[in-house]
Amino acid sequence: AKKLKKEIIIAWSPHIETEFIKEFLSYVNGILILGVHPGKSGQSLLENTFSRLENAIKFKEQYKNLKKILVDGGINEENLKIFLNYKNSIDYIIIGNAIFSKENPIQAYKYFLSII
Repeated sequence: AKKLKKEIIIAWSPHIETEFIKEFLSYVNGILILGVHPGKSGQSLLENTFSRLENAIKFKEQYKNLKKILVDGGINEENLKIFLNYKNSIDYIIIGNAIFSKENPIQAYKYFLSII
């Protein structure tokens, strides 16, 4: 990845234990926190997402190679406001279903832009 000037981001699924993910942190440039179980669109955000986010923030301070934190899955109008409390720590918030499932996706997209 270094030769190609690419970054490696590890996906932290909800079922992956913190101790297991720590084994990889010296080798990656970022962590993608999955707020839902992979595979199905439209799921609700899982409760352990914020504890994993807080752990990822600590890891970013501990591991100098960790430059980015991304969050994806289950993000909607209500919980986005909670994620924005971490705006200085999260580099990317990925929103899919909360935009594309709406009757007017462009309007939904603009709404999210206005909040961010």
